[in-house]
Order: sequence, then structure tokens, then C-alpha cells
Amino acid sequence: MKKLFLSIITLALLSSIGFAQEAKPAPTPEFSWLVFGGDVKTFPALKAGANAGVEPVQVPTRLFDVRNGNDLTINGTTYTHATYIAFKNNASKEAIIDAICAMGGYQETVPNPAYDPNVGGSQPTIVNPLPKQQFFNKRIEAFIRDNYKAYKISVAEKAAKTTAEAAADAALPPQRN
Repeated sequence: MKKLFLSIITLALLSSIGFAQEAKPAPTPEFSWLVFGGDVKTFPALKAGANAGVEPVQVPTRLFDVRNGNDLTINGTTYTHATYIAFKNNASKEAIIDAICAMGGYQETVPNPAYDPNVGGSQPTIVNPLPKQQFFNKRIEAFIRDNYKAYKISVAEKAAKTTAEAAADAALPPQRN
């Protein structure tokens, strides 16, 4: 059974979708999805054409593909405005998560806040309580948020500059040639 891993940015992250490859009728494939910081849930997979805005689900030929997910239905809830990331397979998903985590400074272990060198058996570090998947989700959210914020600031700066220039031109005597 092949697995196609999907993530829905801003709404939910899908972690896997399976497809049976048998000539006989196959069991209904299932998605497992992970809401940002939430639990994994399983539900029947989408069938081609089941949702107006979703292309038939196909395994990407590269590591991943970003796709339009408008009208995507997950566990009975329809998301009218969605984008998702489809991963070629679990190895591809893990490779992308590992790369984002490495570039974002993720650490497998972190300082133990309860560490006391005077107490026997106390360890200076502990396993990072933030799993890589959640760190990845936060990095994706931060990328979207930072780019949106930068865009809004840029628009406001241009508008303020235009307004200030017009006010200055109106207050100053005309330029002489």
C-alpha cells in the first residue's frame, strides 16, 4: 500500500493517505491527519471528484507538491479555503521535516529545567518536549505570518510615503524651472 502524506496549511495537517494496489476491490483508503498541536485522527479518504475544488489525489513524483485544497472535506468538515502539501511518501515527508527543523534550529535535546547537579540521577538535558512535527507546523505558520506581515507593512509604507509626499508638495511653493 502506497502512502501519500498531506499537510493542510492553516487548517490541519494530514499526515498520511493510503492507496491499495490490488486488482480486487480494495478497502477504502484512509487519511490520518494531525491538527496543529492536536491528536492524530483517521477517517475515509477522498475519492476522485468527491470535492469540487480538489483534483484527483495522485502521489507526487518529487518530494512534495503544494496543491489547491478548496472544498476539501475532512471527517465531515469542509474547508472552503485550503492549501495542502502532498508528500511523495513517508521518507519524503521526514526528509522535508528534518530539513526545516535543521534550518530552524530544532534541537533533539534541550536543557532540563529541573536539573540539579547536587541531586544524583538528575540529567542536564531532556528529550525536546516539542516533537519535530509540531516544530515543522510552527515554522510553516511563521513563514506565512511573517510574509503576510511584511507585505502589509510594505503596503502601508508606500501609502504613507505617497500621502506625505502629496502633503509636502501641497505645503511648498511650486518648483521653479
